[in-house]
Amino acid sequence: MDYLASFRTLPLRLAGNQLIVNVEAPEEIENRAELLYRLDIHKPKAFRSGIYELYQSLRGRELPPIVDGENIYLEGCNFDLSEFVWSLLELTPPTHDQKNITLQPLAVMPIFSKTWVDPYQVTTEDTNPIEYILRGKLHEEQFAGWQESFFTEYIADHRNFLTWQPNTGKLIERNQPEFLSYLVHHDPVPTALKVRLDVTFADGSRSAILTPIELDTVDNFSLYTIPVGFLALGLDALEASTEKEIHSYRVWLSDQNTHQLTEERRYIVNAEYTHYVRFLVFNNSLGGWDTLRVHGVVQEQLSTVATTFQRQLEANYLPASEETFIVNIVGDRMLTVATGHQPDRAWLNYLEELMWAEKVYVVTAEGMVPIVRTNAAFDAPDDEEDFGGRTFSFRRSKEAKAFSSLPVATISTTARPTQWIPIEPYCLVSANGIRTGQRSFSRLELRYSDGLQERVKGVARKANVPGTVGYVSSFASEECAVTPYLNVLISALGSFKNTTCPSPQVGEAPTIVVAAATFGSESSQAEADARASAAWNALNTQAYANTNGPCVTAPWDYTVSVPAGQFHYRSNAPSRIGLYHYGSGGALDKGNHVWLVGQSGTYIFAPGTNDLDFPVQTGWYLHAYGTAGTSYRMKIYKNGSLRKNVSGTFGSSGYENHYMFDEAGGPGGGGTLYSPVSLDKFYILIETI
Repeated sequence: MDYLASFRTLPLRLAGNQLIVNVEAPEEIENRAELLYRLDIHKPKAFRSGIYELYQSLRGRELPPIVDGENIYLEGCNFDLSEFVWSLLELTPPTHDQKNITLQPLAVMPIFSKTWVDPYQVTTEDTNPIEYILRGKLHEEQFAGWQESFFTEYIADHRNFLTWQPNTGKLIERNQPEFLSYLVHHDPVPTALKVRLDVTFADGSRSAILTPIELDTVDNFSLYTIPVGFLALGLDALEASTEKEIHSYRVWLSDQNTHQLTEERRYIVNAEYTHYVRFLVFNNSLGGWDTLRVHGVVQEQLSTVATTFQRQLEANYLPASEETFIVNIVGDRMLTVATGHQPDRAWLNYLEELMWAEKVYVVTAEGMVPIVRTNAAFDAPDDEEDFGGRTFSFRRSKEAKAFSSLPVATISTTARPTQWIPIEPYCLVSANGIRTGQRSFSRLELRYSDGLQERVKGVARKANVPGTVGYVSSFASEECAVTPYLNVLISALGSFKNTTCPSPQVGEAPTIVVAAATFGSESSQAEADARASAAWNALNTQAYANTNGPCVTAPWDYTVSVPAGQFHYRSNAPSRIGLYHYGSGGALDKGNHVWLVGQSGTYIFAPGTNDLDFPVQTGWYLHAYGTAGTSYRMKIYKNGSLRKNVSGTFGSSGYENHYMFDEAGGPGGGGTLYSPVSLDKFYILIETI
């Protein structure tokens, strides 16, 4: 087995679910009724182009303010981009006999938005960071909980291919086209994708780990289609060379160092003859391509509509004369597909994917023939159904014309040779917006190749993307060596502190650095800096802080600016410490104790807050929280020196009270109360023992 690869998955957004961009206006604007919120969506001019063009301009009005007691919250304006950007993305279907890893070039796309508010005397234009969108979607209820963390957490933890097919050992045929889809959104980016294969023979023996397919050029934020069928992986040749029948095999992807990137998926080769087997290849909800093996009876029906014409019979007409005759016949070929019994309830649930598929193909001798689903409903399995099948209705996407029974064509009948000619050159950029030194073309134009280079009329120009007929690959060009705009250095403390430091050490926030010239832009400095800001935000997580945040060995010896007449307080466990000072003679209470919830004042803070300044006074109480019956140790440091060391056991109330400022022993034990001095710095360390 391969060792697991270490990487971080980068965020994307699902184009098929809610894609909200919030635009805020300065709160000092009093008359907000006339505010007009504006948002422009920018997309790449061509595949891998660093030049962005305006795609859509949206306009909106202020959301109603939220009133919470005496507080009024202004929410600005929300724009949902999903309905506008969905049509930008396209899915490229595989071929039934595909044996190489191919790119779905338009399944993932970078976009960014510019926003501003009118009318306002100060410019509010803002360039938002570039975000990558995927032509996929989640269940409406599950999206509410996962949203973009589906990519940064779920896929990172499970290393999924983009499919919801149950991974319980899929039964496949030897001639079955089978595909997996893998999204590369990694840091670091793998420089190669290797299809790794572990074969089990019918006699129980296993092969060595094989690498039947490999891709040497990998781009970040890209979706790849990997053929994993029996013939695509060359398993027919393996059977012939070993003279052993293959029972099953496991497939996964590894990187250039043969470190495992993905989950493993297992396939069981059908050893028994099954009647009426057909294959449906379709796009799934996540933008990948799935194959469904169906083995029920498929019924085909031709329905035709004839256009008739009637004319008056001539005088002395003959028996063969026509009064009514057909001038045109159009038809639809209908298919009713029974899936056959599915292995278990998970597979029955999975069949819902066919209802959401926009592109469905039935595999025939001619290849993959597109069909369109026509049944309007799907019956999910009931509470007691664990084994069964479903029936789906389809219509072939081409209009039926006639009957014929020719064999599959093997020759071209084109009278005049043609070729696709590249037009509209541009420089390729990486996912970071940095020029790669390569030049490409955005579109292709079909022309006759007999020397005249005449354009074939009636054929539309098309995008020059990998996997399409006529694709022209990029080439090295000195004109594309220097990126016009590069980001400036970003170096700032993160928002999260390391939570993995051993007691009494305390974690601090790491300094997150995005080096200068890491990101680029073809059009503006603001765009390059926005890319860098997005990268900084992606690193600003608890996981990054736990890995990179420093551990302070003497956290009580800290430096902070304290206002005159006040002291500063910090704790290693803010949720377990509460300060309280009773305000007598009309003075207000002070502290961050739970008793103060609901009160307001200059020195009243929420429970669990930390790093607070309070006025110098005698009579501050310290409350330690914990679980009833557990013992604890608490130390109070003043200006880096240990001042008080107490131990105790939490009673049934779950907390204990102490004077914060007294000598050891407390007032009841012979100690002396005292008042802190201006600018004192206190640190409270509490541990369970």
